[in-house]
Formats: sequence, structure tokens, C-alpha cells
Amino acid sequence: MIAIITDSTCDIPEGLIQEYQIIVVPHIIIWGEEEFRDRVDLSPQAFYQRLAVDPQRPTTSQASLSDFLNAIKAEQVKDATEAVVLTNSSAMRGVYQMICQAAEGADMPVSVVNSKVPR
Repeated sequence: MIAIITDSTCDIPEGLIQEYQIIVVPHIIIWGEEEFRDRVDLSPQAFYQRLAVDPQRPTTSQASLSDFLNAIKAEQVKDATEAVVLTNSSAMRGVYQMICQAAEGADMPVSVVNSKVPR
């Protein structure tokens, strides 16, 4: 079985995430003193609703190396023999490098796919 993993900036429709059992590693949204796991504690719809009315602007923090490694390991426990990790873009250098590090530290083959499309 091949696991498909991405991060919460993926913008893959929820129906496809469910249909293909895609694992989404959430980044962190920081809104004042509150922290939310993107797409877990705060849906995209709720994010945009709050953005429209809250004068305070959110910031973000990327998922950690252990978050990506844990996602890979969890899929391995579910009998995955390899994983494909879809990245939003290598232009988001920190996330891309984090995923590449997680791939190198995994106990199964992991392919990292950069979805950045050349212009």
C-alpha cells in the first residue's frame, strides 16, 4: 500500500482527501494568544469567516519534523510499504526541506513530489 501525505496548505478538496485517504499534516495558525491546527481545530471556512471580522491578523508556524515523521510512521503501522509526500512548492523552502528530512529519516521509501509548476 502506498500512503499519500501532504501538508495543510495543499488545498485538496475534502472529498478527495477522504476518498483517497490522504494524510494531511497540519500547520499551526496563531491568532493572538490562540493556536489552531490548520484544518483540524480551524476549518478553512471558519478561518475566512474570522479573517473578515477580526482586526487582529493571524500568523503561522510550520509543522515540525516530528509531525511529518509521525505521519509517515503512522501509515507504516497501517501497512503502508512506501509513501508519496506532496508538497505545495519548494518555494516554501522551510516546509519542503522539513519534508525532505522526514523522508530521509523514514524506515520505508518516501518520494517527495514538488507540485510547483514552472511558469
